[in-house]
Amino acid sequence: MARPGITYEQVASIADQMIGNGEKPTIQTVRDALGTGSLNTIHRHLTAWRSAQPPVERQAARLPDELAATLAQEIERQVTAARAEAEASADELRNQVAVLVAERDEARNEASQAFKEMERLRADLDRERTAAEIARATAAEIKAWLTTVMDQRDEARPRSSAGSGAP
Repeated sequence: MARPGITYEQVASIADQMIGNGEKPTIQTVRDALGTGSLNTIHRHLTAWRSAQPPVERQAARLPDELAATLAQEIERQVTAARAEAEASADELRNQVAVLVAERDEARNEASQAFKEMERLRADLDRERTAAEIARATAAEIKAWLTTVMDQRDEARPRSSAGSGAP
C-alpha cells in the first residue's frame, strides 16, 4: 500500500514552529522535523508557505544615544566647515569676477579712447591730404603763372632791348 504524501498544512505547521523558536525553516530542517517526505514536495509546500507570509518588518539598528549625539555633532561640524570653505571659495570667486569686470571695463575704455584717437588722426590726415592737394594745385598754378610771366618777360626783353639799342 502506498504511503500518504505530506501536506501543505504539515509543512506550514513545522515552518511556523521553527520561526517561533527563532530558527530558519529550510527544506532539510522541515524534512528532519517531519521524518519523511520528498524534497521536491517539501520545497513546493515551503515555497507556497513563504509566499503566504506577510513581509517581515525589520527594525533598523538603533545607535546608542551618546553615539548618535556624537555623530550628529561631527556631522554638524563637517557641514559648518564645508559651508565656511564654500563661502570662502565663493568670496574669492566674487573678488576675481570683480577684478575681471574692472579690467574689462578699463580695456573697453582704452579701446574707446584709441578709437577716438584713431578717428581724430584720420580726420587730421584727411585735412593734411586736402591741404597737400590744395598746395600742389596752388604750386601748379603759381608755376604756370610764373612760366607765363617769364615767357612774357622773355618776349618783352628782346623788344625792349631792340628799342633801347642795347644788345
